[in-house]
Amino acid sequence: NSPMYVMGKHFDVANERVTETGVSFDFHSNAPAKLSISDIEVPLMGEHQIVNSAVAIEAFLVALRNEIPERLQDFITECLRKVRFPGRCELKNIYNHWFLFDGAHNADASACLEKTVNILKRKRGFKNITTIVGIMSDKDVEKILSPVLSFSDTIVFTKPNYMRAMNENDLLAISNRISNENRAFYTAHTLKDAIETALEKSNSDSLIVITGSFYTVGEALEVLGYKTTLADLREIR
Repeated sequence: NSPMYVMGKHFDVANERVTETGVSFDFHSNAPAKLSISDIEVPLMGEHQIVNSAVAIEAFLVALRNEIPERLQDFITECLRKVRFPGRCELKNIYNHWFLFDGAHNADASACLEKTVNILKRKRGFKNITTIVGIMSDKDVEKILSPVLSFSDTIVFTKPNYMRAMNENDLLAISNRISNENRAFYTAHTLKDAIETALEKSNSDSLIVITGSFYTVGEALEVLGYKTTLADLREIR
């Protein structure tokens, strides 16, 4: 008998804006309490982050149990402005190359990544997309790969150092079977080798995308000199 709050009925967003640095939107809720907030900014890329943020605000309102404190709008706005999500559509300039790290490990996340890459191509002028991909063997590999094959010009298949990771040659075989586009495919047995290959195939107007798993992203960041706990994260199946 729990109450249910539905986006588009009990709460909604308006004036959505998506850029290469994040999203912004207006929020309005009718239940469990009336609340409107304008010009919310979230420094996470991808239009899906608008929905995620709106659901988080609504859940917070439900948790307050109709007790709306003073300056609640300012508190919510400030919290969302400071939010960080390492390894999720995270853009970094390393060695004078642009990298996009995204731990997309299911079909929906991979589809969202494709939209984000397309936004970056329009906003930043990237003309070549080189993708490093490593995926766990118990995932829906074909559905994760499908958007990657669509947005990438060059793909380096690799295997993160984790027991559930699919072999890079198996990823290559699946991609050859489901792809009907002319893409350049390479394999690398380690993330270090994969990054070296991607750098060799990239130039000044390239974007290097690293995706398929948080294990892949975490290990890649470590190879590139970052201290991270992402490689130790446990994915939800």
